[in-house]
Amino acid sequence: KTYANTMLTNIFSNAYIGLSTTQPNVDGTGVTEPASGTGYARVPANNGGFTAANGNVTNSNYLYFPEATTAWGRVLYLCVFEGNSTTSKLRYFGALTTPKDITVNSVPLFRPGSINVSIVEG
Repeated sequence: KTYANTMLTNIFSNAYIGLSTTQPNVDGTGVTEPASGTGYARVPANNGGFTAANGNVTNSNYLYFPEATTAWGRVLYLCVFEGNSTTSKLRYFGALTTPKDITVNSVPLFRPGSINVSIVEG
């Protein structure tokens, strides 16, 4: 599991977490983040306290997004980016178990242990 833990640590290290209302493509295209001016912003992965063990990485802290000043639409995917700019490369994406409609004045969050990413070593 050492290789998987190293890979997962590298994916989330110095990264930013974003949300997408569409399914991203493996080449990094197809991400549709909520529009600017809606209160949306990517958040540093470090805020989530991600730790890797036994081929799985999970968040040990709450991960809060800014309050929605207008509706963001139905969020379907969590995305991990190299940085905070729109030109930052996509490192990882995964479908949310339960898609969420983000309405005005809501504060999207992920509770501790609710983000789980695994790598199976073959």
